[in-house]
Amino acid sequence: MHSRKSQPEWVQPTGPSKGLMVNNSLKVDAQVPFIPRAGNLLRWYNCGPTVYDHSHLGHARTYLTFDIIRRITEDYFGFDMFLAMNITDIDDKIILRSRRNYFFDQYIAKNTKITAEMKDLIASGWATEIAAIEKKIAKIQLDQENPQKNQVELAAAGSLQKEKLAKAQTASKLAAAAEIGVDALPHLNSAKDQVSAILDADQAPSIDSEFVKELCDKHSKHFERDYFEDMKALGIKTPDVVVRVSEYVPEVVKMVEGIIANGFGYASEGSVYFDSSKFHNDDDHVYGKLEPWSIGDLELVADGEGTLAAQGVRKSPSDFALWKKSKPGEPSWDSPWGRGRPGWHIECSAMATEVLGDVLDVHCGGVDLKFPHHDNELAQAEAFTKGKQWVNYFFHSGHLDIDGLKMSKSLKNFITIKEALESYSPLQLRMLFLLQSWDKKMNYQVKNTMEAVDSRDKSFRAFFEKVKMIVIERDENVNKPENWNSTDIALNQSFLKAKEDVHAALCNNFDTVTAIYGLSDLVHKCNVYMSGNDVRKALLLSKIAEYVLKILNVFGLPYTLGGGGGGSGAVSADDREAVARPFVTAITDFRSAVRSAAKEKAAPGAYMDLCDALRDEILPQHGVKVVDDNEFKYFFVDKETLLKEFAADKAEKEAKAIAKAAKAKVTRLAGLRRELEAFKKMAVTPTEFIKAKLNCIVEDADNLPTQDVDGKDLSKGALKKIPKFWKQQQTKYDKYQAELAKSPTLIADLEKSIAELAD
Repeated sequence: MHSRKSQPEWVQPTGPSKGLMVNNSLKVDAQVPFIPRAGNLLRWYNCGPTVYDHSHLGHARTYLTFDIIRRITEDYFGFDMFLAMNITDIDDKIILRSRRNYFFDQYIAKNTKITAEMKDLIASGWATEIAAIEKKIAKIQLDQENPQKNQVELAAAGSLQKEKLAKAQTASKLAAAAEIGVDALPHLNSAKDQVSAILDADQAPSIDSEFVKELCDKHSKHFERDYFEDMKALGIKTPDVVVRVSEYVPEVVKMVEGIIANGFGYASEGSVYFDSSKFHNDDDHVYGKLEPWSIGDLELVADGEGTLAAQGVRKSPSDFALWKKSKPGEPSWDSPWGRGRPGWHIECSAMATEVLGDVLDVHCGGVDLKFPHHDNELAQAEAFTKGKQWVNYFFHSGHLDIDGLKMSKSLKNFITIKEALESYSPLQLRMLFLLQSWDKKMNYQVKNTMEAVDSRDKSFRAFFEKVKMIVIERDENVNKPENWNSTDIALNQSFLKAKEDVHAALCNNFDTVTAIYGLSDLVHKCNVYMSGNDVRKALLLSKIAEYVLKILNVFGLPYTLGGGGGGSGAVSADDREAVARPFVTAITDFRSAVRSAAKEKAAPGAYMDLCDALRDEILPQHGVKVVDDNEFKYFFVDKETLLKEFAADKAEKEAKAIAKAAKAKVTRLAGLRRELEAFKKMAVTPTEFIKAKLNCIVEDADNLPTQDVDGKDLSKGALKKIPKFWKQQQTKYDKYQAELAKSPTLIADLEKSIAELAD
């Protein structure tokens, strides 16, 4: 079966359109109208995680991206969505990880001291690891000869593999040198991956299938909880239904039976394979709808089959496992073909069809899953249902690179979601992805990607704070003029135009980048209006702020206009005191400090310091942000956000101060070194200087030699230079002697200062 250059025909669903145009991976050459097959209802399937490890920033990019699209689809366009998401809890990675962890934990519990047998085990593990790294280095070097490859990425990978090799060789030598009877744990932990792989290969066939199921279930449940904790922290909406593979094995078996019955599957030695060639050559079907050009790429096919590939003879290398015969030490379930487990690709096809029906409106996932995973899903489902288009719209989020390189543990740029949330808020991460085209590759730069995010975030927060204050001013003074002038009319026209532009952007393949920039431009115009207008129309600004807030909330950004709400408005005396007490305390404490400073006749700067402390340290603790812009005196803001902002500003100032001090130190050090070098040159006598320059001896300026120290005649040019060199160096030497007379330890002092700075 050969690859094709073009995709097959895609059938446009019929029905009313809301004007939304999308990029559909099933038709990559043009945007297409987005139309559900059943009125306003969307049957949507989201490719979920394989729960064997912590979720990383690449997962965040995918799941936040589709959460944003889901919110726009539901809350802006008004579609009624039913979203299902899978949890892959039967997988080769889970089996291997859970078994290896178990065997390793059992081994270290029983073997606490180094033995000769243990040393052999560790040595074998490191030997295997070193050989594998050397093989990777050789492949990287081979790839570097191919100009089509990413040379920057290869160089980084090569460097890190060499570093890994050096560390592995060092660890291997340390383990080999370890004395019998010493603590084994440091050496075992260092070689955990290598030792656990050997233990697993040796012991896995001897353990019971049901016990392995328990290990896998415990492992997958742990990381499933971890995944949903991350999603909750990111503010991602939960799916309407979660489907775990382990709970849908009977449905998988039913689908495999149906595929065989329809002539597109065959059993082989206890496993079942999909007959890709027969399906592809069938008049009613097409294999490889998403990436027809990848058909026949056996490296991708093998990667999709997993580490624990199915046993059995395949008709074609492109055929993939629908059902894998379980080997000893692997979890297994009953089936007509014997004990086994689902192939990876069949899982989503079976579960999505069971929950959402024979045709899905939308299927989404990461772009790296296009081929073979999603193409195989399509083929299986259509072979089972006898349909021609199982999915109407396939959405794929773009790759995430870190500083221009793919994210990988081997490249040391692997960032988990929890690690990312230690540095950035959920709002910042969401804004980060809103400012990127959702289906294009994104390059996350560790040092400066967040600068644009911070700028937008602060701009929106400040805008809402200002509008809130203006609305409060109007409420307190209802007699302000309300008649619109040309400036008010112009701002309203900008508002109406911005709404049109934002709508057009969201209709254009969920273009949040243009939408955010449109909102930012509108906010900028409002800021200009507010700063240059004595009679600002609070109602107009409030309406604009409510619209901006609405769109940002649609995107899942939790901004608010601030203030409370609800209730009768009556406040008890006790409540008033409770609210006022911290502010009254702050004011009276400030007053006491000012009085004390006045009694001590403090300098003017002391009063400014007290004012700054009130602004930067005291009032932020109560959610009050004082500003010095001569327009707005203060804002009530979220306390935690304000404290983080102040902490960040303080950290930035401290970092700049440290950098400035370091730069000054470098400059001072360079200056001292130049000064020392200059004095050392000045300390050379004219006789020594000329000997070094011209290789001759001159005792004084009046007696010039005719030959050098080797007895060779001096040239006319050299004879002319001698008086000049003597005079210049004598002047420097005299100056040096004068300085030395003032400070006999001059050179030593300079050398000491340099040593102290260089330390």
